[in-house]
Order: sequence, then structure tokens, then C-alpha cells
Amino acid sequence: MPDIMENEIPLQISIADIHGKDKPQVIEQILFNILSEYLSPNSSLSVREAIHCLDGLMPENRPARLGVEIEHAEDLVHQVFNYIWKMAKQIPYTWHAGQEKLADLILPLSSSMTAQTILTNSGDQVLAWREIAQWDSRSELHRALEPPDKKRHPDQQICDQYANASAFAARFFKRALSRALYLHAPTCRLGRRLALSAIEPAVGGQVPNPELLPCHYIAAAHWAISATTWLWRETRWGQVQYYEVTEATRDSPTFPPTRWLR
Repeated sequence: MPDIMENEIPLQISIADIHGKDKPQVIEQILFNILSEYLSPNSSLSVREAIHCLDGLMPENRPARLGVEIEHAEDLVHQVFNYIWKMAKQIPYTWHAGQEKLADLILPLSSSMTAQTILTNSGDQVLAWREIAQWDSRSELHRALEPPDKKRHPDQQICDQYANASAFAARFFKRALSRALYLHAPTCRLGRRLALSAIEPAVGGQVPNPELLPCHYIAAAHWAISATTWLWRETRWGQVQYYEVTEATRDSPTFPPTRWLR
């Protein structure tokens, strides 16, 4: 395989074509080159071409096809997604356009990944973009966000805020999705509790082991909570901070927020 030089964009590449002890570094360099070109404001690389480039680096869910060199294909799938987000944060681009482009890129890429693969390897960080993409019906969103019984949920007031905002969130589906990719912290303890509350009606009124839930229920709840009234993050000391999102701030060129409110 030829050396991958800086800024070189190999339009036809496959994991099977990459050999040697520097294989992880080569894959990372290719990903960085592709993302840099795709997110550039003056890029000539279409989303179709970018998907084609990245898809060659995504192993199928059958490790036997990849040979003995790759022991766990699903782990490499997750690794590639981690590379994408890590690198995208390092690449300067216009916020609105860049986030839309990232969403357009990730949704089709995930179509070859099974929900079981995603759940097995991502843990709390559920990467269910394929399922999320299908939740574009307002009625489905309302059903998924139906507030649970007040008697069984002390956080009812907060849950109601999220559920009542679902109609607004549906109108900003793609934009909210792309921003949630960066701003939502799925491992946040408060976020996890609210996510389970939001999906309870969708799974028959009872919440089993979260790891066993259908992938799209968790993903839809995570997205819905991130995309409506509040965004949150968990600090290194375990404290949860909130930022109120309004229609004005959502469309602000300075979004995401530079200040956070306790």
C-alpha cells in the first residue's frame, strides 16, 4: 500500500489494504484527511464521496471476513466512530454548516451496523444514528415522550418540560440531532435517569435492564432530552451543570453556549 501523506484523500481504500504495525496510525491519518477535506467550507468532496471513503474503513460485522489480524471487528467499528468525533472537534469549520454535514455523514455510515453491535460496544454511549433517523414522525415523537405517571416519578415536572417541547424539537430534528452529538453527555447520571423515565411508556410501563432495551428507545430518549429545554454536562467533580435552550439561542451563531448555568 502506498504511504498516506498529509492531506491525501484515498477515494478507494479498505481495511484489508492496510498492513503493518503502523496500521492504527494509518487509519487515523486517513480519517483525519477525509474529515478535514469534507468539513472544509470550500470542500469539493461530496457527502457521497466522504461516505464511500469512510465506509471502506468500517469492517463488516463478520470478523471472519477480516482475517485473524482483527480479533474483534465491532471494537474497531467503535474505534472508527471515536476517531471521527475526536478529529472533528480539532477541525475548524462553521458551526451550523459543519454540524449538518456531520449528521449527514454519520447517519448513512451507521446503516451497516446492527443495533446489537452498537449496544455491545458502546455501553452508555449508544450510537444509534440509524434508528434515530427513522424517528421523524411527530406522532412517534409524542408517543415516545409521553410523560410517565406522576405518582411514580418525583422528577415529573422536569419530564413534562421535555415532553411538552417535543413538537418544537421535531421541527428542528436534524439540527438538534447534529448538535446533540457534541453537547449531550450520555453518561451523565441525571441524563440517564431522565432518559429511562422518558422511555418507560414506550416499553410497556416498566424499565428493564437498560442494556437490553431496544436500541432506538434509548437513542430517541437521549436525543429528545438533549434537543429540547435543557442541555447538560457533568463536570470532572460529578456536578451537573445546565444550560437553557430557547429558540433564540438555538439559532445563535455562538451556539453551543460559552457559559453554563448550575
